[in-house]
Amino acid sequence: MISSLFRRPRIFKIFAAILLISWYGFWLATPVVFTTGDLGRHLKNGEIFLYSLGNAAQLTALLHTNFYSSTFAAAPFINHHWATGVIFYIVWSLIGFRGLALFYAALSLLTFLIFFRVALFRAGWKITAPLAFFLIPLIAERVEIRPEGFSYLFAALFFLLLTLHSQGRVRFRTLLIALPILEMLWINFHIYFVFGLAIIGFFGAGQFFTQPDKRVQIKKFGALFLLAASAALLNPSGLNGFLFPLHIFQNYGIGVSENQPGWVLARQGFRLDNYPVFKITLALLAGGILATLLKKRYNLMATAKAGLPLASLGLAAVFGYLSWTAVRNYTFFGLFALPALATLAHELLPDFSKYRATSRKMLAMAITAVVIGATLIINRTRISDHTKEYGIGILPNSLKAEKFFTDHNLQGPIFNDFDIGGYLIYTLFPRERPFVDNRPEAYPASAFQEIFLPMQVSPDMWQKQEEKFHFNAIIFSLDDRAPWTLPFIVARLNDSTWAPVFADKSVIIFLKRNKLNEPVIKKFEIPNSSFGLRTVKE
Repeated sequence: MISSLFRRPRIFKIFAAILLISWYGFWLATPVVFTTGDLGRHLKNGEIFLYSLGNAAQLTALLHTNFYSSTFAAAPFINHHWATGVIFYIVWSLIGFRGLALFYAALSLLTFLIFFRVALFRAGWKITAPLAFFLIPLIAERVEIRPEGFSYLFAALFFLLLTLHSQGRVRFRTLLIALPILEMLWINFHIYFVFGLAIIGFFGAGQFFTQPDKRVQIKKFGALFLLAASAALLNPSGLNGFLFPLHIFQNYGIGVSENQPGWVLARQGFRLDNYPVFKITLALLAGGILATLLKKRYNLMATAKAGLPLASLGLAAVFGYLSWTAVRNYTFFGLFALPALATLAHELLPDFSKYRATSRKMLAMAITAVVIGATLIINRTRISDHTKEYGIGILPNSLKAEKFFTDHNLQGPIFNDFDIGGYLIYTLFPRERPFVDNRPEAYPASAFQEIFLPMQVSPDMWQKQEEKFHFNAIIFSLDDRAPWTLPFIVARLNDSTWAPVFADKSVIIFLKRNKLNEPVIKKFEIPNSSFGLRTVKE
């Protein structure tokens, strides 16, 4: 049966397409960990934006301040992904969480297919399909419903249109219209809009090296770059929004794991299933580029004239470097590595045309089998784990903690951990506001360094801030992997002034022992023995 696929190219293509879509779909069917993710905040962003269109003051606060915080609501903040929230909210309103998950999966699949199609331009099915199968687990690193999904799609559209232009299949006039419009949309959907300008720059450089009219190319792509950059100014924060990517990390008062290099996280004990795939892919890319340059005797001009897409190779190298510095860029690297590696494989593989057709088919079958087998072996642990959590939408019972809080009319002020802030925004705002949420750029760095983190590690600081803010409830995520989270929870379990009244696999709720909470505590207090702990005697 397998050999017959290779004898019939059309059937092989259909089979390969179904296999790849199913393989990517397997990874996309990942339920959202709603208690620690960003999705709740994005849905609330969309809801408030749509219902604030007649309320200029509230709309301004949503777009330009830390709108949700109970402590730093007036702090300046550039809401750089507001449009994503609007789309997510509309889709969610119409078809619910599962429908939103399917919408996002379709968005992700469309993005993958665009990059796959570009790879086919250069290498054909027999090279591109096995390579795509290997890269899909890396591409699926970021499958949670996030604003950056739109960045992947916009990058794919930029990449496709510029590739088609370089092949003479799209007029430059079309780029002058389409790309600025896409860039204007992109900046309002996600902060990665800067990559659109980078893609234009790389293709401009590629045209400069390959076309004889270099001055004309400089003028054309310079004009395109300026038009796209000007279009990016059309955002609620104008120039400040355009420049925000340059200084977003200057105000980070807390480290975020997704912004760390994989090798750092591995040393800290984090489980990184995609780290081996990333290292193999990076090694293949670096080796392929080096071998190609060696073949051309390190002559960049000769490499360009040979028809190799310098823009594609350069972008893959850049995203490889960005992925080396932060694991959050793995998906971008996987997407751009696909056409780049396909091109390099097509360039470097020997010419098999002198062999018999039967031998070529057997070789193609062997290579495909080896790639698929190696991919499954490398990802075997991750595959096994994923089959246990396979699903669409949000994890079951994600809203139990919110229901408990609401049904018993519990009140704040609330102290919460970093990760669960978006969940509290979705479930309790505006009745209650979170103390903090997982947007470091929305809070002064000093808020984390001098208040939030010391509160969790210093008993004296906790007591001082508890007296200042008069917390009535504590809501913490049990999935928060910060080193100070579990010790803080244990300290509160051993604190006689607080009572745990709700706990499931994801969330724990404490109430202050006072008259207001006495009825709920009397009915629902969870003994410390349930947690395997003993109360410290006063």
